[in-house]
Amino acid sequence: MSKPAHEPKPSEPPKGQAVSLSADEHAQLTQQAEEAAASKDRYLRALADLENSKKRMERDREEFIRFAAERLIRSLLPILDSFEQELKALDAGTPAATRTGLELMLRQLRDALQREGVKRIEAAGQPFDHHCHEAIQQVERPDVPDNTIVEEVQAGYTLHGRLIRTSLVKVAKGAPPAGAPAAPPPAQPDEQTQDV
Repeated sequence: MSKPAHEPKPSEPPKGQAVSLSADEHAQLTQQAEEAAASKDRYLRALADLENSKKRMERDREEFIRFAAERLIRSLLPILDSFEQELKALDAGTPAATRTGLELMLRQLRDALQREGVKRIEAAGQPFDHHCHEAIQQVERPDVPDNTIVEEVQAGYTLHGRLIRTSLVKVAKGAPPAGAPAAPPPAQPDEQTQDV
């Protein structure tokens, strides 16, 4: 005679019936359940840490790739400056072919740098910003608002939004804004006081 396949084993209680445990068995089962929950929590935390590490490594890799050319780009900026200065210095007697050739090379260099994420910082006519401009001189200009850039001496650049060279600029030391009271004249020292 064969036993049915689904007959409960002698050590297992039938389904749907209450099981009685001794206090020791209950404590042991509770401890095992707590250990299992703690193991699951450690596993989930380790899995989250692994995912975060993968994301961090990918971000670091992408940033490395984006900025890997920074050193080369920094070394090309003086060449770009030289081209721009040379074009400004050309006189009327310079052959048109020479001027056209220099303009073409300058445009190609600018285009190549732009494709790599290099952008020129706008300076002339802009308010002075110490984050991206470096003032090398203040110029008396009553016709221009105070702290406005009146001349760019050397262009500044960013690479993918990161500053790689500040703009060297001349800044207006202008008149007070319209409607503002004029500055009082400097105080005259009192005859009874002495400079120390």
